[in-house]
Amino acid sequence: MNTFFSIRFIMALDPVTGTIIGLIILWAAWGIFKETALILTDGIDPEEISQYKESLSDVQEIVKVNDVKARVSGNKVIIDVAITLQSDLTIKEMTHVSEKIKELMQQQHNSLMTFVEIQSSVK
Repeated sequence: MNTFFSIRFIMALDPVTGTIIGLIILWAAWGIFKETALILTDGIDPEEISQYKESLSDVQEIVKVNDVKARVSGNKVIIDVAITLQSDLTIKEMTHVSEKIKELMQQQHNSLMTFVEIQSSVK
């Protein structure tokens, strides 16, 4: 009778143990997925986008930062910036600001490339 009780007890524990182990595996897989999903889709942490916008605030000629997008390429980042500049700037000055932004992003954020879309403000 003692052996029968032990076998029934073990048989009852088998599905419970299997469920617990399955939940542990799912929990671990979810953690790994959360860590890697952004990287696998070439995504950027929203906090980094905020840092890019903060860096752009150092450029005096920028009236408004309209949009900043980025994606990862290896260990570097590709940044797309849409900005509004002062309306009294010449084309040459706008080009200079664009180059200044590209250099700033490369130095501060190790960007591979920075694409700058310039929009002039209307008076």
